Amino acid sequence: MRTILSGLGLVLVLVGAVAAQVNAPSVFTYTFGQGNGEGKSAASKLENQIGIGLLNQFPCVDQMDFDSAVSILDLERKRQLLTGEPNDDLLQNIASSIGATYLIVIKTIPMGDGKTFISIKVLDTRTGRAVANRVGDPASGNALLDVVNSLTNQILQDLASLLKGRCTPRWSGTITLEYKYETKEEKTETFPGGDKSKNTRSYISLWRTENFIHAMLNSREGEDPNRAKAVVVHRFTHRDEHIVNENEAAWCRPKAGNSFWKRLSNRQSDIGDEQGEARSNETVWVNIDKTNGTFTISVKYPAVTTTSHREITATGIACFDAKPSSAISNGEGSPESGAYTIEGIEKISGEIDPKNPDVLVGHKTTGDKTSGIHTVTWNLRLLKPKSSR
Repeated sequence: MRTILSGLGLVLVLVGAVAAQVNAPSVFTYTFGQGNGEGKSAASKLENQIGIGLLNQFPCVDQMDFDSAVSILDLERKRQLLTGEPNDDLLQNIASSIGATYLIVIKTIPMGDGKTFISIKVLDTRTGRAVANRVGDPASGNALLDVVNSLTNQILQDLASLLKGRCTPRWSGTITLEYKYETKEEKTETFPGGDKSKNTRSYISLWRTENFIHAMLNSREGEDPNRAKAVVVHRFTHRDEHIVNENEAAWCRPKAGNSFWKRLSNRQSDIGDEQGEARSNETVWVNIDKTNGTFTISVKYPAVTTTSHREITATGIACFDAKPSSAISNGEGSPESGAYTIEGIEKISGEIDPKNPDVLVGHKTTGDKTSGIHTVTWNLRLLKPKSSR
């Protein structure tokens, strides 16, 4: 559940606990440890223990890992989250954008005497006010572990008043669809040059296409458990590069002087980029056939409007005063991307694990390097009250 970025241990947990209210509360946890490894380890341990405690105490709890939740952020918010140390206002904005009601911020700070100071607070993203604030005494070694355990118990008690309540069964989790295609062609031609050496011309062409769709389920209380709400993000990127390098002999004649053979080089490049992103709220259907022991998941995803950028350059080739050239064009969409950027519905089928029918986990990979690799990954869990287990 932990990702290390820019020297910070970052963890994103989305917890949805269905309470006796229309909008169920959810929690976004941002954890980072500064300084030595002991501080980072303590922050990670505290985050993990809180996650386990929430799962044990509240059966209707969603916990999403960092990568899954970050996947639904727009590019600007993602950049802000992954660079530097976000302040509380930015974290609240991000937490609210992914549907979190509460923001938990865990910080560890190294002290000069080798001890670590830990603080943890819970903010209501709707009001910006702190609803819980706990700190531990600076400690190290086993004493630091005692502080982590104490803070875990304290914050779980604080969260209990916010998250307690009854809930109805609902599906939680993520679905990811990925298509990747990449190919590279290289060729070199040689032929006699006028200076009795060889002229060369090399060609390099690269095509890379990625289509990414990510759905994060976020159903609320009272809804049909087989009909889950989800935030769905659809991203498309494509790049093609075509480069020609030439080295040839030319018979050059200066204005005043004798003619001579000269080796001339030229580089021509044609590079195009296309990208786009769309985000929408969709319905994910989860149908369970207990008779046959099978399931079907259907997820709809939005269309993407892309922008394109192409630049063509050449260093120029001439005996004297070669002049480089360039041309740039921008636009929207392309015939090549149309098959990937349209909206659609993906259907996933499989067999239920009879020992764990409330968990649907798996992945399927189709295609090859020639046509591209298509990977579907799903990780869903049916959240139910303890009385239903």
